Amino acid sequence: MCWMGPTLTKTESELEMCVEAIEVVPDYTEGVFYYEDDIPEDLRDAARQVERNRMKQFHVKDDLLEKDYDQRVHGKIITARWQEVRRSENLVRSRIVAREYAVYAEPNLFAGAPDTLALRRFLLSVAFKNKDFVIIVLDATSAFYQAPIVVPTVVRPPHGEAASGILWKLNKAMPGLRASAKAWGKRKADVYIEVGCE
Repeated sequence: MCWMGPTLTKTESELEMCVEAIEVVPDYTEGVFYYEDDIPEDLRDAARQVERNRMKQFHVKDDLLEKDYDQRVHGKIITARWQEVRRSENLVRSRIVAREYAVYAEPNLFAGAPDTLALRRFLLSVAFKNKDFVIIVLDATSAFYQAPIVVPTVVRPPHGEAASGILWKLNKAMPGLRASAKAWGKRKADVYIEVGCE
């Protein structure tokens, strides 16, 4: 039994019902993912095309000629690379990841995402207080791509993703940037306020 504080008075069976209800939502963060270089070319190409389409859908970047780049205006240039994750035999997730962490490492890399146990405890506490309250857990597709970036950021695309001499001036956040988690948090907060959840 999971103890949540001195006010917890529910029976063990009621607690188990709540835990079962929460566990209905699949938690893919606990799954086994395989990072590998020998992903079949057809799966890799299809996954990369999905990522390109998402970047276009959310207007993540604009092309910037390298000759027009000015560090005082555009900020530093951050390199990017493809990252492939094989989630199953026939399912590959591909994304372009900025390399800001590896290149400009700093100790303040906090991302405000709760771990699974903390989220479950929070959901249980809400469920105990109000049985009529509905909790829905969702995963935002390409979350960072939906968050406007506030720090001027320029990315050097992975090899083959743009013509020579083209950089990407970011309009939205992208994985691998320190500012991405903060931008996504602000975007979520703005949406909550828009729908009246102040």
